[in-house]
Amino acid sequence: INLTGATLTARVRLDADADGGATTFTGGVARIYALSTPTTPGFYLAEGGTVSLSDNNWHTMTFHLTAPEFIDPNFDPTNVVQIGVHIATPPPITGDAAVPPYGAPQTVSVHIDTLTTN
Repeated sequence: INLTGATLTARVRLDADADGGATTFTGGVARIYALSTPTTPGFYLAEGGTVSLSDNNWHTMTFHLTAPEFIDPNFDPTNVVQIGVHIATPPPITGDAAVPPYGAPQTVSVHIDTLTTN
């Protein structure tokens, strides 16, 4: 679909331990993304609307495709084939091979609601 100039919106919430997940997601974030595919093979990413998953409240993410936080130079907003919400771990905390690069594993449960475009 053509999403030139569009704004994507979604709501996300870290579960409050009802599903056995952590009540916090240390350093974790959620962000909206869009993938496009041009005439050449491949998928190209643009993403934005990042929110921290540091509490158990609903957070509204807004991603203006004209102002992405990250965009592949080949991303084509006129040919979007997928939109979604990406749950991300924090960046690596250490270069020490004896320590897991992203910290200790965390079990989380996240709710996503109302992913829309204007």
